[in-house]
Amino acid sequence: MLKNNQVCVHNETESGIENVEGVENMNAACIDNNNNNNSSSSSSSSRHHCNHKRGYYYYLGIDAHQLTHTAVLADGFETFLSSIEINSDLKGVKKLLRWLSTQQHSYNFKKQQLVVGVEGGGRYRDLLLNQMLNSGYCLYEINPVLTKHQRSWKPDHDKNDFIDASLVVEVLSCKRDTLTPISHSVVDDDILSLYHWVRVWEDQARQSARLKNQIKRLKQEINTAASVKVSSALQDILEFKIQSLKQLQRYQRQLRKTLSSYVLRSQAKYLTEVKGISIVLAARLMAYIKDVYRFRNIHAFIKYAGLSPTSFSSGQTRRHRVNKSGNRKLNSVFYLIALNQIRWNSVSLSYFEKKLKMGKTKSQALRFLMKRIACIIYGLMRTQSHYKQQQNNSGNN
Repeated sequence: MLKNNQVCVHNETESGIENVEGVENMNAACIDNNNNNNSSSSSSSSRHHCNHKRGYYYYLGIDAHQLTHTAVLADGFETFLSSIEINSDLKGVKKLLRWLSTQQHSYNFKKQQLVVGVEGGGRYRDLLLNQMLNSGYCLYEINPVLTKHQRSWKPDHDKNDFIDASLVVEVLSCKRDTLTPISHSVVDDDILSLYHWVRVWEDQARQSARLKNQIKRLKQEINTAASVKVSSALQDILEFKIQSLKQLQRYQRQLRKTLSSYVLRSQAKYLTEVKGISIVLAARLMAYIKDVYRFRNIHAFIKYAGLSPTSFSSGQTRRHRVNKSGNRKLNSVFYLIALNQIRWNSVSLSYFEKKLKMGKTKSQALRFLMKRIACIIYGLMRTQSHYKQQQNNSGNN
């Protein structure tokens, strides 16, 4: 159970996990701050004692989807109390908030006693998160893997939105201390806008690569055309593709300026000082990381990026496997940065070659470099300081 006056923030020093400076700011919406109350010490001590009781909390599990969200309310003993299904638009979210207010009066609990878990939904849940955070509710991110594992213990493996929301309640009840709170930074206007612009850039980049391949293929087909008429038609198509590519490249230059304006006022503003990290890569990093302070420590950050190996040991056998989980889009950005570092940064190239001499394969050496780059990026974003380039023996960066 949580300690003293904490509702959602777990003190992890006992488990050996270091507290990170600034995490209190991230969890400010989840802390029951009663320091300003003028209550007596006896009432305060009784409140602290009450917080240790399991029945003190109420849990709301939400299974989010594109069109609808399903919510299940339960008490601290996972006893079902009520449920509701709403539309994912603003009208539906307002309906959920009114329903929650009614439930608080019906079962006589305060907003600080309610712990909310949200599973799934992608970007379609942004409105829900924003409205609930602004209303003062404490939200947790629920990984679908946890609800899947919880379902595996059931005698029947039925699945629907109501069951999924009920499983979210069970995960909140037994694993709340290990879950990641959802902070306001996740639904920050600039972060969400940057994310959508990054999606546009990635789509344009795919179209650009597709057009370049088509142009290359058309040039070969013109040389082997069956007749002059066919060759003329292919030539017209080639001109159309070239003009489309030029127009797309002009649009990409405009997009780069837009992304730059968002990066310069975000936590990633100093990342472009690192060789191999362009404005576009810095914007993609910021869009997928969102807020570096939401990670407990650097180990959690590396694990989120899918850069930490997974243990696969038994008895005296110690094995590790490549981590295929985590945010794969963020992982791909680190992959591109690592390739750029090998090409443009002699220090990174020396580090890569050192791993090869140690007997590592190229893939393994590249993963070591990706992890090292992730540590540098984590430090720059947390400290908001300029990058100090390390020099190798020859004095080159």
